[in-house]
Amino acid sequence: MVTALSCNNTTIVEGVVQNAKTGVPIEGAKVTLMYEYQEYEDHTGTGQKIFTTDSEGRFSFSDKCIWATHISEVRAPRYALSRGKFLEDNFKNKVVIELTPLDGILQLTVKNETGQFDSLFLIVQNEGTYFPYYSTGNQSLSEYPLYLNVGMSYVQNFLTCKSNSTRIGWSSARPMEGFIFQDSVFVDDSDTTYYTVSY
Repeated sequence: MVTALSCNNTTIVEGVVQNAKTGVPIEGAKVTLMYEYQEYEDHTGTGQKIFTTDSEGRFSFSDKCIWATHISEVRAPRYALSRGKFLEDNFKNKVVIELTPLDGILQLTVKNETGQFDSLFLIVQNEGTYFPYYSTGNQSLSEYPLYLNVGMSYVQNFLTCKSNSTRIGWSSARPMEGFIFQDSVFVDDSDTTYYTVSY
């Protein structure tokens, strides 16, 4: 924890966000920088600043009287979320952030074949970050859980990472400490990978 900050130092953070597979710069990525500042004597406050990368994937920040601590997250359309990059130097940093493209499609089919239960809690996660980027629902895609009568099925496409694994977790009851059933699906280089969950 920082106890005192000097305004004699200037914090500089320069970075570039790029495609992890191709190295191509990513324009329009949102970079969230966390920092501390001297709120009053012997006490620091915290704050954040959000930057948008330019056409070369670059972002930069320069200011006095603050102490940059870490980049909490980086977001870009059709890329997996990046979280938790700590800065090695609190005053001068040059960073390269690589985002994994969501360049594959997993077409997931859910079937109620037994009628044992009519609702399903299901989540699809990227293996690299285990950050859930979708929850299936009933008609309105934001509803959760998914309700299916016996003999019914539901189909949903998910953006995933090609040549990587995707985890599917599901349970008949709201999971408190994890999903009862977990499957791992390798998403190949084809346009669409198909997988079915039957219960």
